[in-house]
Amino acid sequence: MKKQKGVKESGERKCKSCLTAVICLTTMLCTGCGNGSVTQDELQYDMTPSQSAGSGPVLGNDTDLAQSADNGTNLENDADTGAESGQTPGADGTGLENDTATGIDVGQGTSAQAEDHVFQTWEAPLADGRILRLEAVGKQVNEYMFGVREVRVYDGDTLIQTVLSSEGYWHEDYTECWSEESAVEILDLNFDGSTDFGLFGWVTNNYIPFYYWIWDEGEGCYRYAGTLQGVELDPEAKEAACSTRDGWGVYFTDYYRPNADGELLFVRREKSDYREMDLTDSGGYEGDGITDTWIPEEGVEILSTDEEIPEEALVLISRRVLIKEVHDDDVSYFEEIWELKDGELQMISREEIFEWNDL
Repeated sequence: MKKQKGVKESGERKCKSCLTAVICLTTMLCTGCGNGSVTQDELQYDMTPSQSAGSGPVLGNDTDLAQSADNGTNLENDADTGAESGQTPGADGTGLENDTATGIDVGQGTSAQAEDHVFQTWEAPLADGRILRLEAVGKQVNEYMFGVREVRVYDGDTLIQTVLSSEGYWHEDYTECWSEESAVEILDLNFDGSTDFGLFGWVTNNYIPFYYWIWDEGEGCYRYAGTLQGVELDPEAKEAACSTRDGWGVYFTDYYRPNADGELLFVRREKSDYREMDLTDSGGYEGDGITDTWIPEEGVEILSTDEEIPEEALVLISRRVLIKEVHDDDVSYFEEIWELKDGELQMISREEIFEWNDL
C-alpha cells in the first residue's frame, strides 16, 4: 500500500509540473517572451541579415527562402531546401546549392557574379614607354560559364578606349569561358614591343579559339586582329603558329608574320593527315602519314582578320610522306620528301627510318 500511495503522489506531482509548464508556455506565446506581441509576419520571417544561421529563421514559403538568400543568410540543414549549415558560401554569401523548387542557383539571382564586374586588371606596357591598364568586365553568364562584355583601356586615370567583345566573330554580347581567370590572354602577338590581348572565345573540343586585338601605335588604340586557335609564338622567326584539328588525325597549323603595318599576314599552312597511322604498343605511331605545306598564290594577301582561308587561293609546294612497308616478316619505314618543280610535285629524297618515334 505504501508503494501504491507513493506512485500516486509521484503521478500527482508530475501532473502539476506539466500543468505549470503549459501555463508558462502559454504565457510566453501570448507575451512574445517579453518582446511584445508577435505578428504573423514575424512568425514567418523573424530574422535580419546580420543574424547568424544558428538563430533559426522560421520560413513560411519559397518566397521567404529566396528572401533569405537575398539577405545573405546561411540556412540550417533543411530537407526541403537542401541547404546545409556551415557549407562554403558562394560569391553572394548564401552557401546554397541549385534548388529546383526555389530556382536559386550558385552565382545566379542576386549574386554579384551575375552582374557585370571587373574580372581582372593588367598592366600593358607599350613600345613608346607608356604603361596602359586593361580591365576585363563581364559576368557569370550561366551556371557553368563566365563571359567578357568589354575591355576598358586606361592611360593613367583616363579611359581612352572601350573594346567590345562583340567585335569577335561568334558572340554578340559576351564571350564564353570556364572562369574569370581564363578569360584573357596577354601577349605581344605581332612582335612590335607593345602589349596585345586575346579573349577566350568559346568552349570547344578543339584548340580554344581566342579573339585577338593588337595595339595600333599610329591610331593610339587597339584594333581587332581576328580569331585564332592554339597560338604559339616564335620571337626569333617572328611567327605566330595557330593550330586546329579537323576530326581525328587531321591537323592544321597556319603561320602568320606581321607586315609593315603590324597586321598578321598569312604565310603558309601545314596540313598533317595521320588517319592511316596506327598506335603502337609503346604509345607511338607508325604507318602512313602525310604532311603538306601550302602557301598563298603569288599576289594573294590573306590577313588574320579574314574569316577563312580559301583553299583555292593556296598552292601545294611540298609533301612529307611517312611509309610503313611490310615484306614477309620484315618491316621497314621510309620518309619521302616531295617538292613542287616545273608545276608538279616531284620526289627529291627517300630515306629509310630506323627509329620511327624519333621523327
